Amino acid sequence: GHKSFISDEIIAGIFSNIELEVFTVDSTLLRNGDEVEFLYLIKDGDVSCYDENYNYITTIQNSSYFGEYNIMFGLYSSISYNLPLKDTKHPVVYILKIEKDQLLK
Repeated sequence: GHKSFISDEIIAGIFSNIELEVFTVDSTLLRNGDEVEFLYLIKDGDVSCYDENYNYITTIQNSSYFGEYNIMFGLYSSISYNLPLKDTKHPVVYILKIEKDQLLK
């Protein structure tokens, strides 16, 4: 059978520490220059990404995640992650968050 490299204990630990947060439109998840404290996973909704001069880069959607690179290398965010100002499709966005301490164990 298939053997996973990740133990059941590690998987259980990660899933027991997931936090679901609900954001409304016009919220900021992370600003350019912020320390990244969480791995973010978009469960439902859209998040817009902007550079340090607030130029639009892209929109990321369901099942996209961010923050892992910053956590792995100890980098501050170089991108601002914002919820769209007005979005009738997704008046709220559901984000799963895992604390960096849980990922670095």
